[in-house]
Amino acid sequence: MQGKVLWSLGLMMSLACLQAQVLYRTDFENPPFTQGNIAGQDGWEEFHLGTPNLGQISTELALSGTQSLKITPVNGSANSWWWKAAPHDTRTSPNKIIDIRWDMYLVSSSRHGYYGIDVYSDTVERVCALRVSPLNEVQFIEFVGGTTERVVSTGAFAMRDQWNRFRLIINYNTGTFQAFRNGQPVGSGRISSLAGPVFSDADVWHFNEGSNSNDAAFYDNLRIAAVARVGQEGDVDGDGCVDDSDLLAVLFVFGSSDPGADINQDGIVDDADLLIVLFNFGSGC
Repeated sequence: MQGKVLWSLGLMMSLACLQAQVLYRTDFENPPFTQGNIAGQDGWEEFHLGTPNLGQISTELALSGTQSLKITPVNGSANSWWWKAAPHDTRTSPNKIIDIRWDMYLVSSSRHGYYGIDVYSDTVERVCALRVSPLNEVQFIEFVGGTTERVVSTGAFAMRDQWNRFRLIINYNTGTFQAFRNGQPVGSGRISSLAGPVFSDADVWHFNEGSNSNDAAFYDNLRIAAVARVGQEGDVDGDGCVDDSDLLAVLFVFGSSDPGADINQDGIVDDADLLIVLFNFGSGC
């Protein structure tokens, strides 16, 4: 009997290790955020090349709640990054895949800049990046052969003046990543081999093209998780098995815009997401 109990406990511990580790998530609400510069709030940092652009907590627009992170270009500026470190060592964890999701609203104007997420290692090496260009095309930055940085235009576009949901899946097992816009795959590439095995941060990134962009971007529902597996339809927690925990994850946030439980990535957790879990219940277990 004791052996069975110990075996059961061991199995439960093994399964627990395969649960998704949420490294960081925020919808930029109060608490912990108040209106004004995000740097210095909840551990967020910033870095600028040249004149700083503005990264501020704003109540102007939000997909969930009443606040979001607004990025505003400043005339004469160039590149700016804002981030909170959320380190994860893929050498020591069974969860070797980083899953990054966020919502982004790009404001139309006469001169557009680049906006996206730029991923870095603990040695401040770029891992990969996903962004939207001034022409509204979704682009990603990959490393050919793991060493040569290249910007890839995907041919997919993000509509301005509306929310779009983006996702990066970075697989440290294979040294590759996949990019998504509104639940649809837009491309894949190799990550930098110089970055090493330790994920550090997913930076909100703005490049002020020509130093005269006059648009803006709002970010909401940023979620960074480390998971063991991806690809199993309906597997919300990333353990490879569609079970009660996935069903509960959807039910607990039903009606919200939670990016973790929004399986079809349409911006809302609803009946469609619940049905995906139910139709695939028991798969991968």
